[in-house]
Amino acid sequence: MTNDHIDSIVDETLAAEQVADTEVTETEAVNDEAADEGEAKQPEGDKKPSGDDFPKKAVNALSRRDRQIGKLKAINENYATELASLREAVAKLQGTADAPKAPKQEDFENYGDYLEQKVLFELEQKQAQQAQSKQQENQQSAQQTQYAQWEGQRTQAIAEQTAKLKSEIPDLEAIVLEHADIADDFPPVIQRLFLEATNAPLAFYNLAKEGKLEALAHMSPHMAAAEITRAQSISPTIKKITQAPAPMASAKGAAPGSKNLAQMSATDLVKWVNS
Repeated sequence: MTNDHIDSIVDETLAAEQVADTEVTETEAVNDEAADEGEAKQPEGDKKPSGDDFPKKAVNALSRRDRQIGKLKAINENYATELASLREAVAKLQGTADAPKAPKQEDFENYGDYLEQKVLFELEQKQAQQAQSKQQENQQSAQQTQYAQWEGQRTQAIAEQTAKLKSEIPDLEAIVLEHADIADDFPPVIQRLFLEATNAPLAFYNLAKEGKLEALAHMSPHMAAAEITRAQSISPTIKKITQAPAPMASAKGAAPGSKNLAQMSATDLVKWVNS
């Protein structure tokens, strides 16, 4: 039963009571008027002094008014009490419609049967609570297991990205090791943002070079995610080291089949030195 149904029942009952009260009031009014007319038709000799006529009618009118006001107040108070009681009952029924009801002693002829049903009811309630708690624990455990698997996969992917970037960024490993203590102090939400990043090692490297790693811990998750996204899209400037040409090899004696230095002429020595 809803509140609208209760209000409808109350309105219909109140209308019926008002009709009945109106009929009673009209009857009382007719009787009072008849009494007034009877007094008016009395012989002048039987009438009381004329000074009592008007007060008598006024008293009758005031009496009728007071009776009507009193009845209306009583009806309103009665219906307000009943309406509040009905609404409270409906609220209880709506809140416990699906819940099992505890046994009541008045429903049993034997007190022993009542106690037995009460114990069974309490046992069922306890088992239901335990089953609900167990279900919640299983759900939480399943979620934790799924997260642990995802975390392991992302950690492996980041390790592979870091190994690849080390060949492209010479100081990547040094920067990561230098700021590892900052990463260890990140709150879980920031650590998860790095796990979710497309290129976490590059983002970490660029933020470390910019001096913004520590600031991440004091940002909102939304702002921190924006900073990580921005940092992972920056290609670092890498200074390439060019190799110098190999030095010329010095002469190591005369070529095979050539003359000994002691046997060379001056012209041959000049040619050999120039060569």
